[in-house]
Amino acid sequence: MDLSNFQSTAYGGVDITSEIVRQWRDLGVKKAIFRLPNYYDKERALHEVIFFAQVGVCKWEGMPIETYQWAYLGNDPVRQIEYARSILGKVALLEQRCWLDLEEQTTKSRASVRDFIKASLVLPNMGIYTGRGWWEEVFGVSGGFEDKPLWDASWVGDGKDPITIPPLNEGFVPYGGWVSRAMRQYGYCVLGGVTVDVNVYRA
Repeated sequence: MDLSNFQSTAYGGVDITSEIVRQWRDLGVKKAIFRLPNYYDKERALHEVIFFAQVGVCKWEGMPIETYQWAYLGNDPVRQIEYARSILGKVALLEQRCWLDLEEQTTKSRASVRDFIKASLVLPNMGIYTGRGWWEEVFGVSGGFEDKPLWDASWVGDGKDPITIPPLNEGFVPYGGWVSRAMRQYGYCVLGGVTVDVNVYRA
């Protein structure tokens, strides 16, 4: 499952507690993926506080953690990635998987996406989150980054309250050079009182 800095009481949501993490585990959650604060976030300091709290409670409860970095494609990618590295270093997650969240619409271009991905190559365990429609608008059928694992946004229907976990590669048609998914985001639901996106992944 994954969730963002905006899932907190500061934004009308729920703060993550040990009890919630234990409920997630009882419900079958195998890992939590949190949005990293971004250098260009308007409320960056607040997002840092929320992120450190989310990660801290999951570490305390022994829940495996990955992260994702929202890409502000109209801003300096190097500054964003260097800031992300500093945050990851503070919580000893620099070696864990960090996904680039490529879905921003207003400033996307082939050059801006390539620049962001190339800047992100300093992350030792980087993957790419995107969806077919978005990727093909930018790159067509190619891309050149298929050596990085793909976290594919491919919801079942409207994605709301999925009843069953779909097969990882069900319905997948290769794009961007990827021939399979490493992980699939297939919907969203409420787990332990928290609204989260749900995923299935290759172990």
